[in-house]
Amino acid sequence: MHASGVKRRRRVVRLSESASVDLRRVMERERASGLLSRVMLLAPEDQWLLDQHLGHGRAIAEIARQIGRSPSSLRERVRRLIGRIESPAYGLALTGVSSWDATARACVLACVGRGISMRRAARELGIGEHVVRARMREFAWTLRLMAERERGAAAPGALIAKGVAA
Repeated sequence: MHASGVKRRRRVVRLSESASVDLRRVMERERASGLLSRVMLLAPEDQWLLDQHLGHGRAIAEIARQIGRSPSSLRERVRRLIGRIESPAYGLALTGVSSWDATARACVLACVGRGISMRRAARELGIGEHVVRARMREFAWTLRLMAERERGAAAPGALIAKGVAA
C-alpha cells in the first residue's frame, strides 16, 4: 500500500495476449536458484534452511515454528547467509581453492564457507591459530589482488612488486 492509501499495482509485461509475467517474481526466482547453486560450502543446517526458504518457498515464520526458533533470529540468519554467499570471498572460496595446499583449503572452507571463527577452525582442524590466521591472511591478499586486477587499478604484478603479496 502506498503512503497515500492507494494500493499500487505491480508492473506486468505482456508477452502475448494470453501470457503475462511479473518480472520481479521471475527475477526473484532466478536469484534464488543462483543462490541455491552456491550453497555447497555452507554447513548442512544452513543449506537446509536456504533450501526450505528459497527453494521450496516456505515462510521464515513457518520454518521458525518447525525448528523452535524466533522468526526474527531466523530472518537475520537467512539475511547473513545470503550476504555471505554473494560475497566475493565466498565466490573465490567456491572456485579458486582447488589448487591450494590442503591446509589453506581447509582453513578457507571452514572460515569463509562455513562462517566459523579462526579460533574454532584451528580447534576443529587440529592446527595452531597462527597457521589459520596466516592462511586467511594469504586468502585476503589473493582476494584483494583479484579485485585490483578486475578494477584495472594495478598491473598484474604491481602489488607483488610492492612486496604486498610476497
